[in-house]
Amino acid sequence: DQLRARLDSAVSMDVVMVDMSQATGVDTSGYGLIQQSVELAVDAGAQFVFAGVEPSLQAALDLDSNANVHWFADPDDAFEYIEQIQLERTETSDADASRGLDLNDAVRALFTVVTAPAGNVLMRQGELGDELLIIEHGHLSAMRTDAHGTRYRLRSFGTGSLVGEIGMLTGGPRTADVVAETDVRVLKLTRQEYEVAKRDRPDLAFQLDEFIMVSQAERVRSLSDSLDRALA
Repeated sequence: DQLRARLDSAVSMDVVMVDMSQATGVDTSGYGLIQQSVELAVDAGAQFVFAGVEPSLQAALDLDSNANVHWFADPDDAFEYIEQIQLERTETSDADASRGLDLNDAVRALFTVVTAPAGNVLMRQGELGDELLIIEHGHLSAMRTDAHGTRYRLRSFGTGSLVGEIGMLTGGPRTADVVAETDVRVLKLTRQEYEVAKRDRPDLAFQLDEFIMVSQAERVRSLSDSLDRALA
């Protein structure tokens, strides 16, 4: 009933995930409930993700023919898949925002093109911020290490995303590492280059400022949408 209520609400739901890694068994009524939940989610346009399902249960549910149902043995793999879906949504928003910045030759001349292989660290947690990046191709992740030494991913960034702008503008310490998830090509602008642009080419600096504001507004809107979906 809770799932039906959320799917019937005005707030859209992209993915429904069920983690069954701790389940010791499923009775007949459980099979029916799972199948009904899948039907509700798929009919509402959502994808249904199973994690930690035993092969025997997967076979018994007989849902493999449904292209909107996905199976993962490891819950972490399921979460990564869901994050990728959200990343694609973020890329769309970031791409829409980036249309406000026309990267003509004059604007691009302010930046340096940098390529990096997957696994390369482009920014390090704790270092003073000195540059911002615009991703032209590939994915970056923000990875934070807490006081106990535990490392976790804060979020991912896709094509069109602006990364590191707060540190570049304030000069404050980075709150996370920025790591290339894939081979990437980015446009890099240092704080010194930004200050020179403000002095010598205020028209171009204004375009950059506008892009930063639009990008921040899009992130706030995306976060608000995510909170609405979570609290609905």
